Amino acid sequence: LVSKNLIDIGAGAGEYPIFCGFKHSWAFDPNKKKQALIWANMLSHDKLNDITVYPYGISDEPGIRTFNGWSEDVDNSHPHGDIEEIEFRTLDSFRFENVGLIKIDIEGFEYFAIKSGVDTLIRNNYPPLLIEVWSDNNIRYFFEEQGDHVVKEYLSRKYKLLIFLDSM
Repeated sequence: LVSKNLIDIGAGAGEYPIFCGFKHSWAFDPNKKKQALIWANMLSHDKLNDITVYPYGISDEPGIRTFNGWSEDVDNSHPHGDIEEIEFRTLDSFRFENVGLIKIDIEGFEYFAIKSGVDTLIRNNYPPLLIEVWSDNNIRYFFEEQGDHVVKEYLSRKYKLLIFLDSM
């Protein structure tokens, strides 16, 4: 791992970049509070030169969109932060090289991120992927209060992701 780089999409507090021993890590999280946590953890673990923090969301469609600190689904029946405008970019737009792992944990939007990085995957000889995928029951439980349409949307995204990965 020491000779390879990590892409961490949905970096949270930066646990993977800080503790997994990669040569360099690129950490993406549009949530300002999580960015502050990443920077604090980088400082406390002497990793300021080993990690680049990006304040962008990763998606197959670049642009500025409304984000509620947790998700770009802004019906806000389940808000997790202040509503703000954030910039989304494609993974391929960064032209990352020497990638040893891509970790994606972005609460049901993993399909759009991985779709935005097909050239990155190919160029880096299909590095391992670590992707959070919830069970159908967890999706139903977590989103049931938001309505059946939200549950169906998250289930649809999950299956799009699995079909897309299988096709690669």
